[in-house]
Amino acid sequence: MSKVDEKAALRFVAFQANLASMCFAFGALLFSVGRGLENGHGGIGLSFDSYADLTCPNNTVVVASNGTNGTVVYNTVNLGDPSLTDCGFQYRFDDSRLREVWEQRHKASGNLLCGQAFAIAGWFFSIAPVAALAKLLDLGHGDAQVTTGNSIVFAFVFTAALTVVEFVSEIGTSQVTEWITSSWRVLSPPGPDADAAGDYGSAMDEVQYGGITAAQNLEMTYIVVQSRSLWLFAMDDIFLLTAMLIAAWLGVGSTTVPKDVGRFGLVVAFFCVLDFSFEVTRFVNWRGSTNSVIITCLMLNFFALPWWLFKVGNLLRNIAEDAPVAATTSIPVETVAKVEKVAEVEMQ
Repeated sequence: MSKVDEKAALRFVAFQANLASMCFAFGALLFSVGRGLENGHGGIGLSFDSYADLTCPNNTVVVASNGTNGTVVYNTVNLGDPSLTDCGFQYRFDDSRLREVWEQRHKASGNLLCGQAFAIAGWFFSIAPVAALAKLLDLGHGDAQVTTGNSIVFAFVFTAALTVVEFVSEIGTSQVTEWITSSWRVLSPPGPDADAAGDYGSAMDEVQYGGITAAQNLEMTYIVVQSRSLWLFAMDDIFLLTAMLIAAWLGVGSTTVPKDVGRFGLVVAFFCVLDFSFEVTRFVNWRGSTNSVIITCLMLNFFALPWWLFKVGNLLRNIAEDAPVAATTSIPVETVAKVEKVAEVEMQ
C-alpha cells in the first residue's frame, strides 16, 4: 500500500470515529425516549422501596384455625394493614395498573430496540479508531514491549458483544410478551361476557385470598427474567470504565497523544459509574433509578462518549494530514508510519 493509500486508510478510520459518535448520540436519544415511555414519564412504574404511597382498602376476612380440644377458632384479619404482604402485593400488582405498565412497555419497545441497534453500530465503528489510539498510547511510552493499550480494544470489543447479546435478548422478550398479552388476553379488562368469550384470565374478578391473577403471574415472571440479566448487561459500563481509566493512565505520560484525550476519558468514566449504579438498582427503586438512567444515558452516550470519540477522530485525522496535534505534542515520522500501518490492518 502506497503512502497516499495509507493516509487515506487513516482518514477513513478517523471518519469511523466520527460515525461512531453520531451512532451513539442517536442511539442515546432513542433509548432515552423509550425509557421515558416505558416509565410513563415518571408516573407509571412499580416502586418496591417503601409503603409510603400505599393505601389499602380497610377490608377484613375471617380465618378459621384449629383450637384446643378440637374446637375451631375464628380470627378476624384486617387486609388494610400495610404490613401484610398480600395488601402490598395486591396494591402494586393490581391488574388495572399492570395493564397500564404493559401498554407503556409495548409503546417503548420500538424506541428501545432502535436505540440499541444504533449503539451496536457505534461500538462496531469505534473499534478501529480505538485500536489506532491504543497503538499511539503504547508508542508514546517509548519502546516498551508491553502493549497495555490492547486492554482498551478488548474492553470495547467485550462491550460491543454484550450490547449485541442484550439486543437479541430484548427482541425475543418483546416478541413473546406482546404475543402473550395480545393472543392470550391476560391483560384484557374483565367484563360480564368474559367467561363466555373464553377470557378466563381476565374473568377472575374475585381472586381467592392468597391467589394471583394471570396478569400478576406474567409480571412476576417478567421481573425475575429481567433481573437475571440485569447485572450482566450493566457490565458494559464497567468495561467502558476500564477502557477510559487505562486511556487516562497511559495518556498522562504519553508523547504522542494530547493530554485532554485522557482527561476527558475521566469524564466518561465518571458517568459510567453513575449509569452502572442506577441500572443495577432499577428493581429496588424503579421510578428514581429509571429516571436517573435516562439522564446518565444522555450525559454518557449523547455527550461524553461521542465527544471523546470526536477527539480521537480529530487526532487521527491530524496525523494523516501531518498537521500538528497540539502545541505540547510532537509525533515522530516513524510513529505516524506505525499508526498508519495499524489503520491499514484494521481496514483489511
